Formats: sequence, structure tokens, C-alpha cells
Amino acid sequence: MYSRHEGIKVGKDENGIFFVIQFTPDFTDKVYMNEFFEDCIESETEIDLKIEPHTKPRRRSEAFYDRLDPKERERIKKDLDLRSFYSPVRDDLNVYNYLMNVYKNNPPSMQYNAKSIMEHKEWANRLVKKVKELVGYPLEDVPMQVEEGPETEFKNLVLKKYYITTAKYLKVPAILARPKKIDKKLPGIICVHGHNKGKINTVGMEESSSNSYYGMDLALRGNYVTLSLDQWGWGERRGQNIKLEDKPEEVFAKSALLLGFTAIGIRSWEVTKSIDFLEQFDFVDNKFGVIGQSGGGTTAAFSSVLEPRINATVISGYFCSWLQSIFAMNHCSCNFIPGILKYADLPDIIATRAPKPTFIVAGEYDPIFPKKGVLSGYELLKEVYSLYSKQENLDIDIVPNVGHVFRGTYAYPWLDKVFGLNSK
Repeated sequence: MYSRHEGIKVGKDENGIFFVIQFTPDFTDKVYMNEFFEDCIESETEIDLKIEPHTKPRRRSEAFYDRLDPKERERIKKDLDLRSFYSPVRDDLNVYNYLMNVYKNNPPSMQYNAKSIMEHKEWANRLVKKVKELVGYPLEDVPMQVEEGPETEFKNLVLKKYYITTAKYLKVPAILARPKKIDKKLPGIICVHGHNKGKINTVGMEESSSNSYYGMDLALRGNYVTLSLDQWGWGERRGQNIKLEDKPEEVFAKSALLLGFTAIGIRSWEVTKSIDFLEQFDFVDNKFGVIGQSGGGTTAAFSSVLEPRINATVISGYFCSWLQSIFAMNHCSCNFIPGILKYADLPDIIATRAPKPTFIVAGEYDPIFPKKGVLSGYELLKEVYSLYSKQENLDIDIVPNVGHVFRGTYAYPWLDKVFGLNSK
């Protein structure tokens, strides 16, 4: 085991002594002592452990930098214009300019340009086939295997945990929420969380920074059966040691790319298998939806394109032109699909599901999925839905004065309308 972390803090709670470690600039987490040393417990391993105050003077060494006279160093840096940070960057040295020029001179080859419903359908079939190829969907199918977990009740609901086998070596933990009394078949909604803690957020048992409690909200309306998943790399599906290295899903998503498939493909496939699971219940009808915020919005977007049984989708905190979001700024590795912009941007991909019901939620000041890119993409969707004269199947909620958050104020009644339910 090798692990080096500077500037950590130490704390203690009912679970024991823990370190507070900043793994990346935007991710800090607790690591308990038993987690930190688990590789060494009951083994012959010897370790070197050094604990000292974080602030300490820099020690000089015999390396070249320390032997060089500081005045001479500064003279050479000035003569050669050597700097640790250059601002502004010369246009002809700006690597982003290079990428933009490549894109402009090689625009996506499968962008939407249909002039008729028939042309749209033919185009959509071609693009969906290409998306499946690029994301690695479907995975190799396996027979449905389900492990039942504990059950409890809350208000008018029954909550039960299941472990669903989705592929060879893969199981997804999920919480099924349904009314105690069901006198008719209800729509099934797959609920996928974003970069929070997992299904514990979507069922409202842990605070969500983006207010993503739709797994519980929809179930409490009394008209839905919801299935809240732990997405691949989150919740119960993260190795303890992984968080000593980085964000857990970052490691898994990058490793998947090395094997030729993607987190998006895996997560979309697990939505497909979750629908297989819901189809086993006699109280679930054949009307299915998917809803997600942020990383859950990513899964909601792609699964609703790749899985034909999904009628309605609510995509929150994700729908945006990639040129102004994923392509333009730092994003988690689970967002990336090698080569996708050679063929289409995200609005094109979502347009393939027209005229099926699609609802977009976006924060007015979302810094990572900017409003400009959201609205430009939405204009494309409006054009496609108008082609079918199905404008009522498309809607958007730009949440005023907020950033990267979800709200169901309009999305929930919209789902009720889509599924022919009485709004509550």
C-alpha cells in the first residue's frame, strides 16, 4: 500500500477515528482508520507511518534547482520568458483552439437535418445504432436473477431493497417504493442519482445538494412505482480503497474506457435490466419512465434513447450542447464517449427519441451546463417535435436564480399528464 496525503485533518465520531482528506479540489471525504489500514490488517505487511504538522519549511537538497543561484535563475527565466503560468496564452499555442478548429473543419457527420417524418425515422435509426456502438450497449445479457433485501414502511408506502443481476459480474442495488394499497397497475419510473451518495439521496434519506429526491417524491404521489438505483460506482458499489485514490466513479469510468466501453453504456444497460425487473410485478403496467439529475440526467438521456420501452424521460442538469459543456470545461470522466462528436452532439441524440415525451430541467445559472447551450439544444428539439405536430410532448423548466439543481414543480405534473394520471 502506498498512500500520501498532505494537509489532512483528524476527527472522531460514533464510528471511530477518521481522517478528512481532500482527494481532488472539489471532493473531500472521510476515511476511517480501519479503511485506511485495511490492506495491512492480519497480514505480514510492515508500513512506514509519518505524522507531522502540515506547515513546514522547504528543505534544500543537492538537486540542480537548489544548487542554482536564485539571481542567476531569475535572469535566465527573464531572458527566455520562462514562466510557470502564461496568461493570456498565444492563440497559436492554445490547445483548445486546436480542438475547436478540428471540430469546425470536421462537423458531426450525423447531425439532424431531416425534412420529413420518414427522413427523421431513418436518420434516428442510423444514429442510435452508432451511439450503441460507441457507448458499448448492450452488455452481454444474463437471465434475470434477483436477491431480495430488507423491507420497511413509510407513510403510505412499502420500501424494499433488491439486488438485481444486470450482467455477468454486475449487480445493481435498488430500492423499490410502491403504495401499500394498489388497485390498478401503475407506471414504473427508474430513478437515477447524480454525483451525491447514491440511492439514499433519491429516496430522501440523505441530504441531496441538488434536491434530487424524485424517487420518494414520485412514490408519495401515490400513482407510481419507483425504482431508485445505485449507479455503477456509487452507493454500495464502491470499493473502500478506491476513495483513497480519487472520486470512486472516476477510477471505474476511466478503467472502462481502457477496456473499450463506457460508464454511460453500463448505466444505460442497467436501466434496461431494471425495466426487465419491474415487468415481473403484476402491479406495474407497461408504461415506463426514467428521471435523473446531473450524472443521473446523463443516464436518463441515454437510456431513454437506447431503451425503446421508456416512454417518458425527465433529463435534469445535463441537457446542453456538448460544445458549451462537456467539450468546453472540466467534467467527470463518466461523461465521455470516445469519438462521439465525430457524429453528433447531445441535442441530436435526444432528438432521435421524438416524438416520445421529453422534459428538460435546467438551472438558470448552472455553471457546468450553461443556459445558452441548453436553449440552443432545445430549439433543435422543438423543430423535431414540430415535424410530428407533437409539441405537447416536449417541455422545459428553466429554474430561475439557481445553479446545478433539480426541481419537480413542473416535471411531476407533466409526468402525471403523460401517463394519464390525476396530479396531486
